Amino acid sequence: MPAPISSNNSSVYDPSTPVSRGGDCDPSNATCSSAPSQQAASPSVTIPEVHIDGDAGKQELIKRLEARNTPSCATEAKNAGLTCALSGATALGGVVASTCPLGFVAGFLITTTTSAFCGKDLRALYDCETQ
Repeated sequence: MPAPISSNNSSVYDPSTPVSRGGDCDPSNATCSSAPSQQAASPSVTIPEVHIDGDAGKQELIKRLEARNTPSCATEAKNAGLTCALSGATALGGVVASTCPLGFVAGFLITTTTSAFCGKDLRALYDCETQ
């Protein structure tokens, strides 16, 4: 263990030491009018009370930080809703257009394509929500 550091210039406060001010001292501005050679007393600072509502423990602070850092998935949800609604409308249009062979092929291709986009957007939404 290292040796303790000692100094001859100790600034230890001893509350039992009497303080002599001499003269007329005003504690509101920490000055003494009749003793200009004496140093003015240290100004005092009053700190108002702090009230903490709720739990300020480590677990609560971590929860608040995580809640603040959670990404908003509103854009992904909106994109998934729109593309899946479009996919459903396209499937309905494909059923109507399937009365002829060319309409069936076109409806099948367009429905498959929009379903793939719907799946891609649903996966993006899932990835965002599970981050």
